This record gives sequence, structure tokens and C-alpha cells, in this order.
Amino acid sequence: MSSMPSPVSRFPLTFLSRLRFPQLFGILAALLFLDLMTPDPLPWLDEAFLFVVTLMVGALRRPEEEGEPVDVGKPPEKNVTPPAPPPAR
Repeated sequence: MSSMPSPVSRFPLTFLSRLRFPQLFGILAALLFLDLMTPDPLPWLDEAFLFVVTLMVGALRRPEEEGEPVDVGKPPEKNVTPPAPPPAR
């Protein structure tokens, strides 16, 4: 068995991994689907609004990392020893 995702699931996984709020996008997409399935008195008005909001959340990407990653592991050691006094004559 291979651990690579299938080509069908590869696109959604890479798309969702680049989103800033993937859970919020999923919730809004599910609400849009449910809203499309329920009848309403003003057709397409709320669906259009929810569609635009879903697209706006989907357009929010994680910020790109700039430059080298910063190593935050161990802080540098500080030399706190006072300097030696000058030799006496």
C-alpha cells in the first residue's frame, strides 16, 4: 500500500493545507450546500451572499515565509564574567 493520496483527493488536500482558516472554509462550504438545498422566499439572494463570503475566506492564504527560518531552540550563551583588572606594577 502506498501512503500517497489519490489524484482525486490530492487537490483538495493541497488547497486546504494552504488556507489560513481551512475549518471555516469547510463550514461555509457546507452551509452553502445546505442553503442551496432548502427553498427560500427570495431565490438566490442568500446563496449569492454565502457564495461570495465562502470565496473570500477561500482566498485568504497563509503568509509566505520570508528568508531563512529562525532557529528558536537554544538562546545564545551570554558571557557575564567581568573583565579581569589590569595587572598591578
